[in-house]
Amino acid sequence: MRYLVSIFTGLLLSGCTINTNFGSYVATKANTEARGNLVQVYSQDEIMRMQTTYLGLVETEYCQESRTGRLPPNTDLNRILRAKVQKLGGNGIVYKGCQNATMFGRCFASVQCEANAYSVDFN
Repeated sequence: MRYLVSIFTGLLLSGCTINTNFGSYVATKANTEARGNLVQVYSQDEIMRMQTTYLGLVETEYCQESRTGRLPPNTDLNRILRAKVQKLGGNGIVYKGCQNATMFGRCFASVQCEANAYSVDFN
């Protein structure tokens, strides 16, 4: 009987952990989406013709630690960069690009993306 109670308790706790992790993932993704939508993408030429304050470089990276799987698309990484710009107080971004690498440290494949963050004054 104790054995069955232990198994049931373990399954119950596992279920709670899975739901908690999933909820956290969804909340993080929703936050990134909302923040990223507040940031406008510009080319380097466009940003040079505007009244701006340079806020700095933003970066994001992804490490694929197993042989199976795929790297996320650049659109997902760019969304993360836009969210980082908004967290800095910016509303404009100029993408610099993404670099892929294979067998880099503990990663079978990795990608790193960079962008410049700006605060654009529309007055």
